[in-house]
Amino acid sequence: SLARPGRSRKRGPSSWEGCIAAWQPHRHCKCIDQNYSGKRAGLRPSRMEDTTDSDSDWISFTLAPDIDSFVQWTGGVAIATAWTETGICQPAPHLLRPDGRRAAAVLGLVQTRGAPSIGEERPVEVCRILDTFASFEGLLFSMRTEPPVLSATKGLRELAHMLEDVHPGAVRCVLDDDRGTLQIQPRMLALSNVLRGLSPDPRSGNPFYDEVRNFGNNTPCGSRFVTVPRLAPVVRSFSCNFLHFMAGTLPLAIALLRHVPEDTQFLVYPVPFACALLELIGIPRDRMLVFEPDCVYHAEELFVVRGLNELADLPAPETVAVVRAALCAASVATGPVVGLEAMEPRVLLVIERRGSERRLENITDVEQALRDVCPPGVDVLRVALEDLCPLEQLRLASRCQFLIGTEGAGLAHVLSIPAGGMVVNVLPTRSRFGPMPSQDGYGYFQHLCSQRAREGIRYRAISCPDADWDSELVRCPIAALRVILNEWAAIFAARQHGTDC
Repeated sequence: SLARPGRSRKRGPSSWEGCIAAWQPHRHCKCIDQNYSGKRAGLRPSRMEDTTDSDSDWISFTLAPDIDSFVQWTGGVAIATAWTETGICQPAPHLLRPDGRRAAAVLGLVQTRGAPSIGEERPVEVCRILDTFASFEGLLFSMRTEPPVLSATKGLRELAHMLEDVHPGAVRCVLDDDRGTLQIQPRMLALSNVLRGLSPDPRSGNPFYDEVRNFGNNTPCGSRFVTVPRLAPVVRSFSCNFLHFMAGTLPLAIALLRHVPEDTQFLVYPVPFACALLELIGIPRDRMLVFEPDCVYHAEELFVVRGLNELADLPAPETVAVVRAALCAASVATGPVVGLEAMEPRVLLVIERRGSERRLENITDVEQALRDVCPPGVDVLRVALEDLCPLEQLRLASRCQFLIGTEGAGLAHVLSIPAGGMVVNVLPTRSRFGPMPSQDGYGYFQHLCSQRAREGIRYRAISCPDADWDSELVRCPIAALRVILNEWAAIFAARQHGTDC
């Protein structure tokens, strides 16, 4: 059960502490065995069933819709401005059909909640909040207010609905435009109780797929407090995923790093790339507090970042530039990496996916198509990025003139490729995926490329209408790829002769 922190302090109604102290996992829930035989049939994940209806087993929160509101409602203050955003640029994507013809462009900007309008300046600020709790997925809550207030470092509404979807018997949620209410059983404040019994197979419909894959579904049942003087959470929704960490979580760490006291600990998920990347940008390992799934973290001083887009990991151009600068500085500042210094300075890179979904079925044909147009002095590499450490990946991407792969986290290296590069997404379009109209070519990688358009970064997507996001194999239409390769070759030749297309 949740135990009280080491020292007594006022943090809300006494009934809350009594509720937590009284709760015992075996009294109120039981685990249903996962029906593994039904995963590929698209069955829902197993759930914890409630066996009680007592109002004393619930904590009631007011939901702050974003971090800015949470800071205001809890009496937090801004202590520094990290940088300023001026809105997100989202031009129509360049999507090719399998036969190589360009699909009709869907015009207009895709504006997301929490992002400034184009031309509107908004500072990205580091804020300090006293006596606050942090939990999984960037969940934040304070018991100093009446009623208690809860928010998340990204997408509170999305997170609340995910909790409700996984454990409908343990969450009661009412949302409106400005604020909502949430009643939640204490066990749901710890990730271990959210994950128990869930399958890591995406076909099960599990919305916490990346978290289950990382932590496993044999996490301990119950919860405990960890109290620290100063804490900076660098966990948020989906930050166990490389793309979401690079585009959404790493900017938090960069903003916080130079504006928090030196004894501040950074709360981070225990994924290898996360700890390695944080160390590269200057956060020592001894300042990283590795998240444990059965813990709720309490900080006397908690530091958060407001001003970033909170709905999805779709950073503005200024944020992309800050992240890119930090990654470039890290790759230059560290010593040589064995095996990379002998490579040609310029490469065409084919990402070879591992795992159970979206593997490139005809990757040999794709590699050969690249070799057919590869100019002298440029090499073609076919690489499984998970075989390389983050620093090796960054240095390889910094030499990449042409990056191609199926929709997946490896394409996040658009943040590191040099100016003038091209990114090609072999994109499943049988069904929609993500927060934007992916079947029209919009998506995370199109967004990241568009934020670097002034640097000459070009994004091309090839529609694969016979594949879905969770398809085991995706076949790249070679006719469409050759159209793109001919375009790239002409641009590269013009650049070599001192002109640009």
